[in-house]
Amino acid sequence: PLLVLLLTTIIVNKNKKKILPKINLYEDKTTKNKWKIKNNAIVTSNHISFIDPGLMVFANFNRRIRILAAEVLYASNPKIMTHFLNAMNCIRINNEIETGDLAAFNDAINILKSFGVIGIFPEGHIYRNNEETNYKEGVSVLAYLTNSPIYPMIILKRYRLFHRQYIMRGNPIYLKDYLEDNEQLSINTIKRLTNILQTKNKELKELGLKRLESLGKRAYQYHIE
Repeated sequence: PLLVLLLTTIIVNKNKKKILPKINLYEDKTTKNKWKIKNNAIVTSNHISFIDPGLMVFANFNRRIRILAAEVLYASNPKIMTHFLNAMNCIRINNEIETGDLAAFNDAINILKSFGVIGIFPEGHIYRNNEETNYKEGVSVLAYLTNSPIYPMIILKRYRLFHRQYIMRGNPIYLKDYLEDNEQLSINTIKRLTNILQTKNKELKELGLKRLESLGKRAYQYHIE
């Protein structure tokens, strides 16, 4: 199942064709038509499996997305995973650098300033046993420096072959709306904006789980064997 989804993801991301798996995209009434991304934007998602980058592409097929991929993925299986990540034209980022991977960060900034779309998993890694971690602050810095809206999505169930996937998409978030008058970039500002983003994504997740419950679907617990 991983290989099938990865190959199809490559086709979609390269040719922009509407080749989709069985995905239910949920939105609240106020979100209608707001996911037609025309300019620079950052797409964020929770991270519960290795399939998530493919699902992010499928859920946003109208635009090509450059996803930030951790260095560890390239080292895990160089012959398979590296070719896949390169085919998707991902941005390779080293999360182990304490001061941040400036080269990857600058690549992301240049793409956004060229009206491109970046995909980010703010947790920075796959989380297990429903233990969500604090968001990395890089997404807020990118949004702040490039004046890019953040399009949040929540993957409600881990991918299973031949099973329908459920994704909740929320309203775009403009962090500039949460800045105080003449507020400049600072550590405290970025932390506050990151907390706002994480809070809004938690609210989106709760809304999505309620939608599943209304359909009689069992909510998936984020546990990876």
